[in-house]
Parts: sequence; C-alpha cells; structure tokens
Amino acid sequence: MHPAVAAWQLSGEDIKLSAENKKRVAREIMFDAQYEADKHIIMEPIAQFQRLMNARTAREVQAAQRKTQTATFVLVIMVFLILMGMGIVLWVFQTQLSLPVAKYINELQEREVTAVDFALTPTGTQELRLLAEAFNQQFRINQQQLKEKQQLIEDIVQVSQGLAEGNLQVMPKAEYQGDFAPIKNALETTLSIQQQVIEDIVKLSQGLADGNLHIMPKAEYRGDFIQIKNAIETTLTCLQQVIEDIVRVSKGLVEGHLHIMPDTEYRGDFVQIKKALESAAAQMAKTTAKNAEQNWLKTGQTQLNDQLSGEQEVLQLAENTINFMTPYLEAQIGALYLFQENPKHGHLKMIASHAYTWRKKLSNEFKIGEGLVGQVALERKTIIITEPPVDYICIQSGLGRSTPRTILVTPFLYENTLKGIIELASFKVFTEVQIEFINQVMPTIAIGINSAQSRQQMQELLQQTQAQSEELQGQTEELQSQQAALQQSNEELQSQSEELQTQQEELRHANEELEERTGDLEQQKEAILGKNIALEKSQQAIETKAKELELASQYKSEFLANMSHELRTPLNSLLILAQLLKGNTEGNLTDKQVEYARTIHSAGNDLLTLINEILDLSKVEAGKIEVHLEDMPLAALVETVEQKFRHVAQKKGLALDITVADDLPPVLRTDAQRLQQIINNLLSNAFKFTDKGEIKLDIKLKSPQGDILAFSVADTGAGIPKEKHKVIFEAFQQADGSTSRRYGGTGLGLSISRQLARLLGGELQLDSEEGKGSTFTLYLPLDDGQKPEPRENRNPVFSKNGGSQESRNQGVSTNLVSQDDTTHEKIADDRDNLQPSDKSILVIEDDRQFYGILMQLARERGFKCLVAEDGKTGLLLADEYQPHAIILDVRLPQLDGWSVMERLKDNPQTRHIPVHFMSA
Repeated sequence: MHPAVAAWQLSGEDIKLSAENKKRVAREIMFDAQYEADKHIIMEPIAQFQRLMNARTAREVQAAQRKTQTATFVLVIMVFLILMGMGIVLWVFQTQLSLPVAKYINELQEREVTAVDFALTPTGTQELRLLAEAFNQQFRINQQQLKEKQQLIEDIVQVSQGLAEGNLQVMPKAEYQGDFAPIKNALETTLSIQQQVIEDIVKLSQGLADGNLHIMPKAEYRGDFIQIKNAIETTLTCLQQVIEDIVRVSKGLVEGHLHIMPDTEYRGDFVQIKKALESAAAQMAKTTAKNAEQNWLKTGQTQLNDQLSGEQEVLQLAENTINFMTPYLEAQIGALYLFQENPKHGHLKMIASHAYTWRKKLSNEFKIGEGLVGQVALERKTIIITEPPVDYICIQSGLGRSTPRTILVTPFLYENTLKGIIELASFKVFTEVQIEFINQVMPTIAIGINSAQSRQQMQELLQQTQAQSEELQGQTEELQSQQAALQQSNEELQSQSEELQTQQEELRHANEELEERTGDLEQQKEAILGKNIALEKSQQAIETKAKELELASQYKSEFLANMSHELRTPLNSLLILAQLLKGNTEGNLTDKQVEYARTIHSAGNDLLTLINEILDLSKVEAGKIEVHLEDMPLAALVETVEQKFRHVAQKKGLALDITVADDLPPVLRTDAQRLQQIINNLLSNAFKFTDKGEIKLDIKLKSPQGDILAFSVADTGAGIPKEKHKVIFEAFQQADGSTSRRYGGTGLGLSISRQLARLLGGELQLDSEEGKGSTFTLYLPLDDGQKPEPRENRNPVFSKNGGSQESRNQGVSTNLVSQDDTTHEKIADDRDNLQPSDKSILVIEDDRQFYGILMQLARERGFKCLVAEDGKTGLLLADEYQPHAIILDVRLPQLDGWSVMERLKDNPQTRHIPVHFMSA
C-alpha cells in the first residue's frame, strides 16, 4: 500500500477513534438516564399499589363496620321477637284471668233473666198492708242489689273487652258500696299493674329502637310479675353484653388491635353472633397481616432504591446496601462479597460489612466452590443454615455476646452473570416474607453494582486515554528536541567543514607536494556539495509531498465524516420507515406491499452493513484500532453465540454444535468486542456457504503447554479450492468471484477477521477441500508474554488546530441558520396542546424527515412531542416545557450536540432530564 494512502487512512481513523470515545461517554449518560427512567417506572407502580392497598384496607374496615351494623340490626330483630313473645305471654295471662270473669258474668246474666219483677198490693187489713210494705221494701232492696250487680257485671265486661282490645285505660265507673268495693279495687289494681308492665315494655322497646340499652323496669312487681321483670332485665343485660362486645371488637379492628375477641359466654342463637364476630375479626386480622407484609416488601424496595440511586462508587454502594439490608431484615451481622475476575480464576472478596468483627484466622476472600460463600457462587442458589455451632460466629456488643440462630448466604446476578454474594446472620429465623424480599431485591442490587462498575471502568478508560494523550505529546516534544539537536549537529559539521577548508588552504600553501591531493579533495568537495544540493531538493520535494499528503488526509477526513453522516442519516430514516411499513400496524397495506417493505428493509440493512465493513477495513488497515484488554467469561461468549445463531440454524435447517473443553479457564483476558466480531464473521460465513449438514464451534487448548487457545469453526459446505486459500483473505475477494456467483456479500469479513486476529496477537488459518467443507481456526495466546500489545498511536498528519473539520462544520451551521431564518416555517409539534399531565419528549434534530419519523413513533407510544431544529431553540424549549426526556443529535447548526448537553447539565432546571444521543 502506498504510504500516502496509509497516512490518509490513519488520520481518518484517529478522528474515528475520537468519535468512538465521545460515543462511549454518550452511552454512559444514556445508561444513567435509562436507569433513572427505569427507577421512575418501577417506583410509580409501587406507589399506585400502596394507594390501592390503603383503599382496600379502608373498604375492608367499612365492610367490617357494615357487618357490625348488620349484627346490631339482627340483635334488634331478636329483641323485638322477644318482646312479641312477652306480649304473647301477657295475652295468655289475660286470657286466663278473663275467662273466669266472663264465666261469672254469664252466670249473673242468666240470673238477671230469671229475676221476677213483682209487687204486693195491700188489700187486706193493716197487717197485710204492713206485711206488703215490708215485702215491697225488701223487694226494692233486692232490686237495688240486682242493679249494683248488673253495674258490676257491665264494668267487668267493659274492662275485659278493653283488655281483649288492648285498651288498659278502661276503669270501673260505678260507685260500689259494701262488699262490692274490694272487687272494684281489685280490678283497678290489676289494671294498674298491667299498665305498668305494658308501659315498661313500651319504654324498653322504644329504648331499644333508639339504641338505649340502659332503660330498666321501674315499677314494683309482685307475684308472678316478678318473673316478667327478671326476664326483661336478663334480656337487656344479654343485649348490652352483645352490643358491648360488638363495639369493642369493632373499635379494636379500626384501631389495629386484631386479637380482641368476645369474652361473654353466649347461649342459644347468640352463639352465632359470637362466631360471626370471631370470624370477622380473624379474617380482618389475616387480611391486615397480608397487607402489612406487602407494604413492608414495597417499602423495603423503595428505600433500597433510594440507597442505590445516584452516581456512587462500588465501595460506597456496597456499604449503603449492606447497612440497609441488615437492620431491615432484623439481622445483626452482614457482609457483602464482590466477584472479581482475573485471567486464571475468579474469586469473591468482602468489600463491605455491617457489625462484623474480623478475625485473623478467617479469610475474607473465597474462590468459586470454596466455603459456603464459594458454594453459593458456584450453585447460584441461596443457602440457609439454622442453629450453627457455638464457635462458628459471634454477635457481640458492649453488653454481651451470643451465637446467631440463622445464617443466610444468597447471590445476586446481572443478566445471569454473578456479581457478588450477601451473607446475613440473625438471632431469629428468617421468615418467608423476608426471604421473598431478599429474592425480589437481589436483581436490583446486581443492577446497581453493575452500573457502578461500568462507571468506574469508563473513568479508568478515560484516565488511560488522557495518559496516552500526554505520553504522545511527550514523544512529540522529544522528537522536536531530537530534530533541534540534529540541526545543531549539522551546523557544527558545517563549521568543521569551513575549518577544514582553511586548513587545506594552509596546507596547500605550506606543502606544494600535496597540490594534486588537494585538487582531488576539491573535486570530492564539489561532489559532496552537489549531493547536498540534491539532498536539499529531495527534502523540498518530500516537504511538498508531505503538504500534499496533509491536504489529502484533510480531504479524506472530511469525506469520511460526511459519508458517516450523509449516508447513514437518510439510510436510518429509510430503515425506520421500512420497519413501520413492514409492521403494517394500521392494516392498510396488501401482502405484496408488506413484502416490498421487507425487501427495502433487508436491502437497507445490507447497505448499512457494507458501509460499516468498508469503514472497519479502513480503520484496520490504518492501524488505528487499539486492543482494550478485559476479563471476558467464556460462558458469556458461548451464550451470546448460542442466542445469536441458534435461530439462524433452525431457519436454514442446519445443526449447530458448540463444544467447549473442560480444561479451559473460565475467564479470558482479551478484547471481548474484537474476539466476538471474529467469531461472528466466521460463523456468518459458515451459515452463508452451507446448505445442509451442520456447523461446529470447537473451543479447546491447542499446545501441550496450554498457552494457546483455538476457536475452530467447521462447516459441511461447498469447500474452498487450495489455490484460493490465500486469495479469500484479501479484501473484496470470495472463492467464487465471478459476476454470476451464487452467494452475496462484500468479501471483507475474512480480511477484517485476519487483521483483528493479528491485532490480538493470534493467527487465523484455513483448512478446506473443495466439496468437503471448510474449517477456520483462530489461535490466541493465553500467557502474559504472548498477549498482544496495542499498536502505538501514530502522529496525526495535520494538527487539530488546523481546524478543517470544525471550520467546515461551522460553515455548514451558518448555511443552515441562514436557510432557517429565511423560511420561518412553523413546526407541527404538540407544544400548543401540551397539558401538565402529558408525557413529553423533546427532539433536537435538524433533519426534518428524520424528526418527523421520530415524532410519529413518539406519538404512537403515548408521548407528546416537541421539536427544535437547532441547539439554542432546543435549550429554550427544554427550559420552558421541562420534557420527560430529550433525543439529541450530535451535529446541529449554531450549537452542536455536545455543547447543548453541557448547557443542559449546567442548568439546575434541566440537569435531571435524561438525554439520548442519536447520530449517524
């Protein structure tokens, strides 16, 4: 490759690397914003659930009160029935009293019918006259007595009829004399006593109807009426006890005392009331206890989220986590172990604890499978130990010390990857609710730890990049000093040459014998001068070429920047539109139109892949890709490959077999991204060129020393002729390179893979025969001595202060501003109908077609959309409307995306808004 072209690609890759660093920072900001959004999404259902639980508790209390009111109403009905029974008893009593009276009255009436009304008329002598008068007087007396008896009978009849009709106000009206007076008194006394009984019953009934149970019979009862009084008082006492129990149990339920039960011994039907009260109290206690457990779970999750929020370091986050979990679970000792990976094996190290006393004989680091902590990490399941030995661990304070009753060890995982272990010791046995809480919050703790580790890694990478930049600057200054020293040496050499010339002149004049030699020296001097002149011309030509190369590199950088944005932006818009049409959410497209949309989307993805491969190849050939060594779990690599290519194998009807040797280290120290890219390229080629059979991925150690790791991808495809084994590793080459070839593709995958393999310190080899399939094997070293070192950063061809790209961007921004000022077209967003309760998104994008697509997608997902075509307008809209999220383009007129981001974070009103960067 020509040096000018290599330098041209090198400078472009330098700019590409700078963009990648900015992209990493943007991803970190996006992750933080996503974390805050996820936290808000998680906390909102928890708050709604708490409100629903409070409303449900209130409804259940109201239901209990309604049950209490129903029980009271049943009691009132029962009292009314009792009173009716008492009325029946009174009616029987009156019947038994009035029957003899009625019988007596009938007998008197019969006598009255048979009475004879006669008189003697004196017609004889005086004696007869006197006898007649005496007889008449006696008859009149008898007649008077008969009238009084008749009045008594009438009074008795009226009183009896009044009693039969329920009228107790009827009293004897006649004036009785002699022996009839006691009868009247007896009737009046009987009626008075019955009136008092009825009045007491009426008062008690009215009191019960009014809810007053403290009314008691006041009249003095005698004889059998005392039993009536005792029955009434007993009934009222029982009702008072029932009502008091109901009120006491209801108040206990309202005040939260769920264990209050009726104390009175009930009889008869009152036992059902007692059972109903006990059942209602038990059900309310059960429901309240369940609600309390749910509230405890949600409160703990909320408080733990508060402890994990914010940008915290891993150690601080671990301290906050264990200091919250230990007291909240009523434990006394807690410890948090963080899983730390290394090239050979991972181990767990205690980084935070709560009330833990370190002992010299105990280690705070465990390997996988070592001890309970290591066993939990190996099985990834919770282990609970009850009644540990006395000398196992001690919980102590200033007042005493004791042995815990229960020890719990549980892991927390992030995307099925072990992040750490939490160990708790408690005097009590952990309840099911506490264990459920632990299972629910472990993923949250894993997410928080992973986020803190990611932030720490980003910070370390940033510091490493800064150190490399400073080292490069020092090397540049050292090179400049060397050039200055070389120039000084040339000047000294020139001075010595002049001194030599002087000496030669002196020698020529002093020694004539050496004239011939001096002439030869003069000729040599002239030859040297001619060479110096030619060297100066060559140096000028090189400087001219260097300037031309610098200008070409500048043009190349501008071209790549424009290609990256100008090609990918409309291509991404095309892909989004094709995806929408392919989905056919409105159902207004035919099957053929949907198939056309799928074809457009597939062709767009192929074009995007082609652009990315061309840029990747340019980056690799320019040597601008650096190796970022990190610990990569081998299981994670296999799982990723399985998930990505399993459905491809099923779709083509091929078998996918992945074999991993047992003696491999669990963690590899390499560049995970580049290794994944190589394996993906090899597997993609295998599936593309294989129509039937199987694809195998075999990972094993190659050398007996165990220092070389081999990744072999074998297929049963058409195979590659031996004469083309070297050709296919060249760019844009395939085994079938004719215009009518069967398989598509650019032919860049193997070239990029071989370059990346060499960059990792390894080698990519091919073993294939035509018609028997192909096997590509990637060999990577494992020991530290053979690990690849990142290529040194070459000096840029032109200085950043030259500002070609930045000045060009400024020029483009100026043109866009002028165009925007002239058009003044109003953007059809939702700012005029935005309500305070609406969820809103601010889109800051200068491509009208692209932000139109984003606005349509946002509205389909229930968001109101605000649009700004430049950075300054976007800052004004963000400060005025306070949107829930911002989608920000990097390349904007007037003010670029990074400057907009800095101003958003500097403003206290907008620093909390999550920002998502989108750029080609």
